[in-house]
Amino acid sequence: MPKLAKRGVNIVLISRSEAKLQEVANEIEKESKVQTRIIVADFSKGVELYDSIRDQLAGLEIGTLVNNVGMNYPSPNYFLDVADRGEIFMKMINVNVTAVTMMTSIVMPAMVERKKGAVINISSAAGLHPIPLITVYSACKAYMTFFSRCIQSEYESKGIICQCVMPYLVVTNMSMPFLVATKRSKIVKPSLFEPSPTTCAKAALDSVGVSDFTNGYWAHNVQDAVMGMLPEGIVKMMLMGAAEKTRKANLENMSKKKE
Repeated sequence: MPKLAKRGVNIVLISRSEAKLQEVANEIEKESKVQTRIIVADFSKGVELYDSIRDQLAGLEIGTLVNNVGMNYPSPNYFLDVADRGEIFMKMINVNVTAVTMMTSIVMPAMVERKKGAVINISSAAGLHPIPLITVYSACKAYMTFFSRCIQSEYESKGIICQCVMPYLVVTNMSMPFLVATKRSKIVKPSLFEPSPTTCAKAALDSVGVSDFTNGYWAHNVQDAVMGMLPEGIVKMMLMGAAEKTRKANLENMSKKKE
């Protein structure tokens, strides 16, 4: 969002934490001199919250919708071993699947009427390659990937851009348990193949209107090209091995903390 704000775009922020929303909104207004509005909504709750969001967006001309809300596993784990899996899985589906579907449904009609607009969906490389031990997350991102491509095909002729961004690992709070486990370190710094959100956001925005199906960041494009050249069996073995390694490392870290 700050990257859009720096381009002079007024911002509506939607998330569950009012305090964090207000903090980000204040920062954006201070740095970019644009107007902001916040809407408090917990996307894990299901469909009942969307009438309120629709009402609060009424009268606003939304030129760009960025669907970047996401929820992953706390740590890779086997499907049946996830604690409270019924509740966790439904929250994950609500956040990763229901949110992108409903927000697009709410915002896009006015774009079609104006014959211009952009929908940017932040998916994941997990939506390109089935990732074991984060099964539900990977499946949700596959939905997001196919949803985006179908919307692009349906509405491209009506002036709408629907871009799907599928990054590999990015240094965020959501990815931290996976990065910490693999690096055995409590501090993970951005690197060439594990960049910061700012780096990825800039690269993705620069590609809007140029590429509607992208990894967003050039080093991730390289990673994806290499993955695409490997036999499916090798990719499956690599991903399972990496997921299992991360699961074991996280279990070791949790055990040490208890001690």
